[in-house]
Amino acid sequence: MLLKRLLHISLLAILLLAAYFFHISLYKSAIDNSVYTLINFSYVFNFLFTTTSLLITLVFFKKLKKQAGYIFLFLSTVKILLFLIGNKIFNFTLEKSDFLHFFIPFFICLFFEVFYLSRIFNRLDFTDNA
Repeated sequence: MLLKRLLHISLLAILLLAAYFFHISLYKSAIDNSVYTLINFSYVFNFLFTTTSLLITLVFFKKLKKQAGYIFLFLSTVKILLFLIGNKIFNFTLEKSDFLHFFIPFFICLFFEVFYLSRIFNRLDFTDNA
């Protein structure tokens, strides 16, 4: 089971790396170092937080399987808030054109989380046998 989870995390890492290099290649000549820093921060942050939130959700879904969806939604909200706080800490300026630098890896990670967790939730039995 642990090997399967590591395989999924590796798949996420490969997917994000491919998106990162494609993202950088689109902006290679048009951006300065501060935007590179923002893109780097965004991809690393999203990967680390997605991995952490998946592990947290998987730990809690066994005990609180009916609330696991709410835990996922809460952690997704926390991810956006922490990213905005991180932007303030590292003094990134978020203009309208720079906002996509966060949402490209965010949506890739969100798609991965939803796909991965929906496969797990579909296998769960939510009936009460009391």
